[in-house]
Amino acid sequence: AVVPTLTAPRVARAAARGDDEGVRTTARESLWIAGAVGLCGTVALVGWPRYFLKLVLPANAPALAPAARYLRYRALGYLPALLSSTCFAAFRGLLDTATPLRISLFYNALNAVLDPILIFGCGLGVAGAALATALAESVGCLMYLSQLSKRIGGRKLLPTFWRRPPARATVKALAAGAAAMQVRQIALNAAFGAATRSAQAMDATGVKAAAYSISQQLWLLAGVALFALQSSAAALVPAALGKGDKNDDDTDATDAARRVADRCMGWGLFA
Repeated sequence: AVVPTLTAPRVARAAARGDDEGVRTTARESLWIAGAVGLCGTVALVGWPRYFLKLVLPANAPALAPAARYLRYRALGYLPALLSSTCFAAFRGLLDTATPLRISLFYNALNAVLDPILIFGCGLGVAGAALATALAESVGCLMYLSQLSKRIGGRKLLPTFWRRPPARATVKALAAGAAAMQVRQIALNAAFGAATRSAQAMDATGVKAAAYSISQQLWLLAGVALFALQSSAAALVPAALGKGDKNDDDTDATDAARRVADRCMGWGLFA
C-alpha cells in the first residue's frame, strides 16, 4: 500500500503544474517498483504459503491445509492487485475517480460470475473463490494499464514500464517518504496478526476465529470512510501546491492546500 499512497501526491503535483512528462515518469517508476515488490511477494506466497500462515495459525490447526491452498491461489493476484492499486493512485492524482470506478465495477462483476463457476462447477471449493478473485484482478490490471496509458499519452505501459528501473534519487525519495508509513503498517499488521493467532488458538474448530473475522470486517468497513478521506487529501493537497508551482504563487497555493487539509481533517474527526 505504500507505493500507491506515495504515487497519488507525486502525480497530482506534476499534473497541477502541467508537467505531462513528470506524470508519465512518476507513473512508470511507481509501476516498476510495484511490479518488483509484487513479483517477489507472489513468488514467496505461492512457494511457501504454510510458512506465512504459521505466523497466525498454530502448526496443528485444522484450517492450515485449506488455508494454504487458498493462499497459494489468492497470491496469484498479488502482483496484478498491486499494479492496479498503483494505477488507481495515478488516476486519483489526475483527479479522475470515474475511470477507476468503472474498471472496479467490471472486474468485481466478473469476480461474482467466476465464483460459482470455479467453486461449484470446477469443484475447487474455497480455493475456487481465491482463483476467481486472482483472475478478476488480472483482468482489472490489464484494463487499468490500458486506460492509464491512454490518459497520460505515453507508449503502452504494459510492455514498457518494466524495462527501465527508476532513478536512484526516486527510490531514495520514496524510501524516505515510505519509512514512517511502513512502520505504521507493520505495527498494524503485527497487532492484527497477534489478535488473529490468539483467536485461532481459543478454538480448534475455528468458530471463534470466524466470529473474530466477521467483527474485524465490520471494523474495516467503517475504516473505508477514513481511507477515502486520506486518499482524497493525498491528491487534493499536492494538486493545490502544484498550481502554485505553475503560477509562481507559493503563498496562495499554500493557503489553498491548508484549507483543503483542514477540511479533510475536520471530516475525518466527524467520521
